[in-house]
Amino acid sequence: MLFAAAGCDGWPDWSGRRRAAGALGLFAASSRQEPALSGNGQWLASVIERNGRLSLLLQRQPDGQVVPLRQIRGHEPHSSPSLSWNGRYVAVLVQQGPQRLPVIEDRASGQLLRLPLPGDRTAVKLSLAPDAQTLALELVQAGQRQLQLFDLSGLLEPDRPAGLAVRGGRARNPTAAAVSRSPRQRCAPGLACLSLCWLLAGCMGGLPVPLTGLNRQLEQAGPSREPALGDGWLALISGNGGREQVLLLDLQRQLPVPLPHLNRPDAQPLAVAVDARGERLVVVRQLEGRTELVLYRRSLASLEPIPMVPAGVPKQVSLRADGRELAVQVSRNGLWQVDLIRLP
Repeated sequence: MLFAAAGCDGWPDWSGRRRAAGALGLFAASSRQEPALSGNGQWLASVIERNGRLSLLLQRQPDGQVVPLRQIRGHEPHSSPSLSWNGRYVAVLVQQGPQRLPVIEDRASGQLLRLPLPGDRTAVKLSLAPDAQTLALELVQAGQRQLQLFDLSGLLEPDRPAGLAVRGGRARNPTAAAVSRSPRQRCAPGLACLSLCWLLAGCMGGLPVPLTGLNRQLEQAGPSREPALGDGWLALISGNGGREQVLLLDLQRQLPVPLPHLNRPDAQPLAVAVDARGERLVVVRQLEGRTELVLYRRSLASLEPIPMVPAGVPKQVSLRADGRELAVQVSRNGLWQVDLIRLP
């Protein structure tokens, strides 16, 4: 294993890099779970227990001011939040009848986009790309977990960094353009993981368009979970071959990229996050009886352990689009907390 060295003792100086997420006010004694940072790091979503139900909380950073989500409220329990670059779009799983469904609230227009699923599939996790043009869903069918990707460019305006905003119209999703040649190919019937009604609705623009080329590859790769989207990148945990490992896919080339020194036969990955460029990954894993958090730099093929100070057990992570800050769910003294950590 290759570890990057920094500082006079061979490790980065992590002192002063951690801060707690903003105060919860009346819910100060509540656990805070499933953190999600916006691409620019100015917004933090997390799930707290409110009146006995899991509810999404959106806070401005760094002051922690709570911002109401009027369209999502009332559809608890909430889980698996994900934010676009400037926090315009808030994606989350909600309860609708017996189903867990993905929805996206557009904070600029006040509209709520509902994304219905075929009745035999349950969504357990989602990831929204920083520009909000691609959605990844982790679905369970007959006890098997599988990832599916969808093009949202016909439904949502891109949410890009300052200076790159698109106004007055929608831009074509480069990922969708790279993996499809025509609407007929995009919506080829017979794909086992999607119902015909989804395919037809997607072609007509009423629903997200499934990226069938990539979805076939994901299906062939075997069970997979924990999707994390960057700008044209998908990080995931794949269980093909009986051993789980972290994979990184270049969505435009439709190919996995090498991750030397990251995966170990004696390590069990639990969660993963990726930056917009696919350069930095943060992984929660179990190794030699302990749960640890590590930072991986792809261009250097280097690993750095990220210490939990005060001591705690990490579970879920979210990475800012530039890879310079992460939000991590940590267990301390029987309570889930969220730490924000600046990365070197």
